[in-house]
Formats: sequence, C-alpha cells, structure tokens
Amino acid sequence: MARKRWVRLWTHETLYGTTSKELLPDERCIWFSFLALAGESPVEGVVCIAHGMAYTDKQLAQLLNCPLDLVQRAKDKMLQFEKIRVDGNETIEIVNWQKYQSEYSRTKQYLPQPTKASTRKSTRKSTRKSTPRAEVEEEEEEKKSRREGELAAAALPSAIKSAYENAFGMLTPISHKEVLEACGIYSEEWVLDAIQEAVSYGAKGFRYVVRILERWAKDGRQDDKKEQPGEKPEDSPEQFFKRYGHLMKKQVSND
Repeated sequence: MARKRWVRLWTHETLYGTTSKELLPDERCIWFSFLALAGESPVEGVVCIAHGMAYTDKQLAQLLNCPLDLVQRAKDKMLQFEKIRVDGNETIEIVNWQKYQSEYSRTKQYLPQPTKASTRKSTRKSTRKSTPRAEVEEEEEEKKSRREGELAAAALPSAIKSAYENAFGMLTPISHKEVLEACGIYSEEWVLDAIQEAVSYGAKGFRYVVRILERWAKDGRQDDKKEQPGEKPEDSPEQFFKRYGHLMKKQVSND
C-alpha cells in the first residue's frame, strides 16, 4: 500500500466525539501523531518502521519530540479505550482505520442519488474508457507496494542500524529503505566506514554516506594505504587549505 501524504481528520468527531473526553489535551497530540505515522507507514493503518518492525516507546518519544512518559501514558489510554491494538511484535494498529480513512464509506450517505438512466450511461462510459486505464494504474500500484514491502521486510545488520542511529538519529521508514538499498550494493564494512567518515565531516544525513560510497566505488578507497611509522597522516582538503592557503595566495600575488 502506498504511503499517504495526508490523513483525514473529521471535524465533528474531533471536536465532539469520544476522543476529546477520553484523552487529555497532550495525549490527544500523541493520538493525532499516531494517525499521521499510520498514514506514512509502509503498512497502512499501522504505526511501524517496516513490516514486523515496531517503534519502541523511546523511539516514538524521540520522533515526536516529546517526553517518554507522555507517550507511554497516551498509549495506555488508547489501549484502555480500544483506539489502538498492539500485537506480539509491539506494532501499533489504529482501530477502525478503514472506517475513518475511507472517503466513500464516510460520505456516500451525503452524495446525490443518480437516476437509473444516468447510472446506465455513466457505467457504460466508465467501462468503455476508464476501466482499462484504472486497472493498469491499480496493477502498477500493487507492484510498487509489493516491492516496497519486500524491501522493508528485510532486516538491517545490527551494526549498521546502531551506527546509523548514533550518527543521524532514529531510523524512519524512508531512511530504512535508503540504508537497506546501500547494504544491497556495498559491503557492511564499507557502509560502516562511510558512516564514520561522513560523521567526521559533520554530515547530517545518510545521502552524504551514499556519495562517499559512490566515490569509493568509482575511484577506490584512499584510506586502504596504511600509515608508515613516523609518517604524518595526510591532511583533509579543509586542513590542507587551512594550513597552506596563505602561501598559495602569496604565490598568486607574486605571479
């Protein structure tokens, strides 16, 4: 299932429904965040990193930038009022997700009822023109969803997962996919070393790691040469210009 760019928030139910009575204001913020995470998730309606891979409470607190005890308190309340279910893998499923996120099932009672003649006419038209295209689009969407599911189902090596989270923070479904793709191309050692090098340059995201890996694959790794006894380590470009930049400027002015 493709990830949603937005989820539906029903105004009447939000203002006057049971949620406002069951959850405190700060707990409702966690509830709405869970809805957003369930829409962004690779498994629609489930708060998880990937298929069978749940967020811990600590990860959720980091992701939502809120206290850990608030996440735990809100989660307990949601379980109590049967707003969520938690399975054996600790993944969080939103109860009645399809009921509230399906546009047709919620709005069909308000739609004008078509006449029999217009129904027959629109049915013939849609069958003749729209159905083949819709079927193709649906098939492509299913293939894309299947590929994403297979990719998300694969687990990252624990060393790489730990190195990533220490360097860049918690894994999200999107970053999980990026790291997994890199692991499918490069060795675990290379990925770990590239993360370490990216951190040394102050990189803030995994895309910098990918660029390092691509450069190594194209030009070879310069750090494969071991330093000889008594030999000074080679300067980085930034260190080189900091140390010798004034001499280069002086030489240019003399010329």
